[in-house]
Amino acid sequence: MTGLCRAAIALSVLILAGCTSDPTVELLRRHGWQPEGRPTAVALTVGDSDAHPMGELFWQLGLHHSQEVGMDFSPFNGQPGSLVSYDVGRLRDGRVRALILVVDGQPIGGWLDGAVWPCMDFFPLTATFDEVESCGGQLPN
Repeated sequence: MTGLCRAAIALSVLILAGCTSDPTVELLRRHGWQPEGRPTAVALTVGDSDAHPMGELFWQLGLHHSQEVGMDFSPFNGQPGSLVSYDVGRLRDGRVRALILVVDGQPIGGWLDGAVWPCMDFFPLTATFDEVESCGGQLPN
């Protein structure tokens, strides 16, 4: 067995044992959110308005809320990356998803998608579950 094979096996064991950290999960946990289940990821080009149905507004809101937690992905515009989505909570009429923008394996932006009708809004990762559920205070509890 080659050294590369031994290293691959050792890494696999660490991953299965939960001994390695995923930077996207660490980002969520740092802000008090716990991922539920496996994430989904979509390849995209950072800042490409065709990458999301909301177009440019998607990127503007995402950048705004990322900057609220000290992240600025604007220098990465035009670069290939992925948008990783985690379920992080259940609402009466929807769910809370964390959207993490990743380039070269590292998170460069992140925000919450509070999919609760009639408020379909984004929030910073620092928002609480109650803030998302009440649509930032715009909906009655």
